Amino acid sequence: MAAGKAIEEIFGASSADYRYYVDTGPVLERGWAARAGLGFIGKNTMLISRRFGNWLFLASILTRLELAPDAPLTKKIEKQALEKESQVGLLCGKCTRCMDACPTGALPRPGVLDARRCISYQTIENRGMVPRELRPGIGTRIYGCDICLDVCPWNRFARTARGVLLAVRGEIAELPLRDLLGLTPARFAEVFRGTAIKRVKLAGLLRNACIVAGNSGDVDLLAPLSRLAGHASPMVRAHAVWAVFRLAGPAAGENILAAVRAAETEAVVLEEYAAALNAAEPI
Repeated sequence: MAAGKAIEEIFGASSADYRYYVDTGPVLERGWAARAGLGFIGKNTMLISRRFGNWLFLASILTRLELAPDAPLTKKIEKQALEKESQVGLLCGKCTRCMDACPTGALPRPGVLDARRCISYQTIENRGMVPRELRPGIGTRIYGCDICLDVCPWNRFARTARGVLLAVRGEIAELPLRDLLGLTPARFAEVFRGTAIKRVKLAGLLRNACIVAGNSGDVDLLAPLSRLAGHASPMVRAHAVWAVFRLAGPAAGENILAAVRAAETEAVVLEEYAAALNAAEPI
């Protein structure tokens, strides 16, 4: 890491004098960044920079060296970092765009994130079933979510920074949903090699793709979804069943999946059939 090498050159330190983290390790990067004057914690719980908005990727260096600290942006921000939750979002003013825009209600009050309802958590970190009531709110988001960042007014200063982040994603974001629903282990490894998306594993990405397909309204996706209803992973099967019923409705969905349902034995998948058939309204 270049900053680590700079510490060695400037202070005569060795690699044993510091340790760095980039999006990993038990480090509260946002809190320390606010204390160091890089920005402030917004109502969306993100670090917001006056220069770059909240399109930021934070790295941390822990060191034993004695370094003169920078001051927080204001004394109020220092209080925010040291005292109480009510101080969060002081430079947000009366704006609540991030809280209002979250489709799953993951920001119940300023500076508080309910990870259980967060789309990024559900589509990346959650290794199991996505709660049924949250699936419609996931919309078209297969991996992660940027809504609470995207709507922040401070981003009027951050178009260049966001452009860099988008460029890194390359053509992966353009993959058709049908192709994602048809991913094999070999194709998954080929397409996502060297990317963070591999963290969710193939089953996790297929699960997410099923949810998006169910939200798409595209009945042409019923065929690949029906195939996934017979997938080796019970988690994938369960979400495929949900998506088929969401697109086709109870009667047609039951008919489409009759054969695979007859062979189903996993409780988590059978629960999806039961929920879909017993729903008073479309799921």
